[in-house]
Amino acid sequence: MLTAREVREVIFPRSMGNYRKDEVDDFLDRCADTIEELTNQNDENGRKMQVLAETIMDYRNQEDSIRSALISAQRMSESVISDARKQADDILEAARAEAAAMHDKALEDTAAEQEELQRVKQEVADFKAKLLSIYREHLTLIGVLEGAHPTIETAQAEEAAPAEPKPVPAAKTEQSDYHDMPDFSSFELKED
Repeated sequence: MLTAREVREVIFPRSMGNYRKDEVDDFLDRCADTIEELTNQNDENGRKMQVLAETIMDYRNQEDSIRSALISAQRMSESVISDARKQADDILEAARAEAAAMHDKALEDTAAEQEELQRVKQEVADFKAKLLSIYREHLTLIGVLEGAHPTIETAQAEEAAPAEPKPVPAAKTEQSDYHDMPDFSSFELKED
């Protein structure tokens, strides 16, 4: 491959049918200029290709970095999603356990309240029976005080069915503030 310098420095031997030296030299100068320009362009293109090759290498490195970053991001997102699902499952499980505990506690409280209600009902029934028993005893005592002796049939009938309290006539005394309480001051106890 000829260089521009070699074209400029070439010497042709002379012969009979010669070309004109100034035209040949002029042509050779133009060829040399063209070769020099092409050589310069070739060198410039080589430098540009080197820069482009380096840029491509940088892009490839960046591509690898981006690919690695994407893979890392994907793994991280999968890890975050997995952790979030596990945390959600844990929260849900804890909520279910708490709901079950609250349900069990409510059942226990309801059972305890039912037992307390039954106990109170029993106490009321016992109190009522005791009060009726005391009331019967008082009626018997009042009957004794009035001189009436209850017969056996009357006592059995009173024990079989609770009787409505018999109204006791209130004696007219100065103690009129005590309307519910009979005045026993006029009764005398008789000894047999």
